[in-house]
Amino acid sequence: MNPTMARTLRIATELLIIAVAVAVLVTGVMLALEAPSFDHPYRGENAQRNFITGSVVLSGLGTLAAWVLWLTWRHRAALDAQPDGPARLLAAAVATLPEARLDWGAAMMAELSSITGSSARWGFATSSARAAIFAPIGGRRRPAAGRLGGAVAVLGVISCAAAVGYLSLAYPGTFEVRSALFTAVLMVFLAVCLWLSLLAPPILTSSGLATRVGLFFGIGSGLGLLLFSHSSAVEPGAMGFILPAQFVLFVLVPMAVAGITGSLRAAVQAIVAGFVFSGVTMFPVYIFESIRRYNSGGGLYLDGDALSGTNIGTNLGDAVSWLLLVVPCLMIPLGIVSAALVTVVVRAIRGPLVPAPPSDA
Repeated sequence: MNPTMARTLRIATELLIIAVAVAVLVTGVMLALEAPSFDHPYRGENAQRNFITGSVVLSGLGTLAAWVLWLTWRHRAALDAQPDGPARLLAAAVATLPEARLDWGAAMMAELSSITGSSARWGFATSSARAAIFAPIGGRRRPAAGRLGGAVAVLGVISCAAAVGYLSLAYPGTFEVRSALFTAVLMVFLAVCLWLSLLAPPILTSSGLATRVGLFFGIGSGLGLLLFSHSSAVEPGAMGFILPAQFVLFVLVPMAVAGITGSLRAAVQAIVAGFVFSGVTMFPVYIFESIRRYNSGGGLYLDGDALSGTNIGTNLGDAVSWLLLVVPCLMIPLGIVSAALVTVVVRAIRGPLVPAPPSDA
């Protein structure tokens, strides 16, 4: 087969696999969130509409963002130039390395080329890829955003758990059927937040600028939601803050980081840091403010409505669904695609003779 045709077919197959995987994941999550309400007398029709619309829109955006990341990654790794599977595996891992460790990556690729035998090559490539992705920079594992970031993450996780615990103990008969699912999603989110803030691999933390920006904008999101809730005599719904705040955090901030660094990797790291620190600061504010709002007769905290069949426990599902899942799944793909476009423009302006910053990806 013509090499060009073979390469085209290989890339098309990869993109198809990514699209199917994203669609299955998104559809599964939306089904788990909305299926319990399909037969609800008041929310059934709306739940079905949310499932169809959310699955289509979020699958499309997620697939586009995943394609951008994969094509950028495979181009940096020069996968089409690698002779076999072990070389492609190691090249893909080396492509995640920050600038300071690229010499080590080149040495590992050179050593692999001297190894013969399929099992030996796979063994060396696997161990080297593991070291490339997970070994800490400088030999020591530190909190990605420093001690302040580690402290914010730990205190935020404790606050989130305390908020849900208080809600369940103070209002034990108000939780919905879906509350167990939402609580499980929250626990997974909190565990991931602790890992990303304290033990994340260099691929997600190599840009100090990105992690610091994500940290401070994340903290600002939590404080902003609290101030927004007390900003006027007529209390607004939380969605009036969540949408614009996460647009800034997941779209505008990554675009700015990409413009400064010329690096899509740094932009993605800003998104990851922003997601972690905004989540652990905004979620407890959301829960405690929803309790205050509901007890004062203001309805649900999300939009102020008090629909039939809802109660104070409904706020937990709203917080997990909108704050941690739906809005981020909408904004983060937009941020990745936008940051990728900014990166292309910045590199075109700089020209090939001007080296990119250390966080280049």
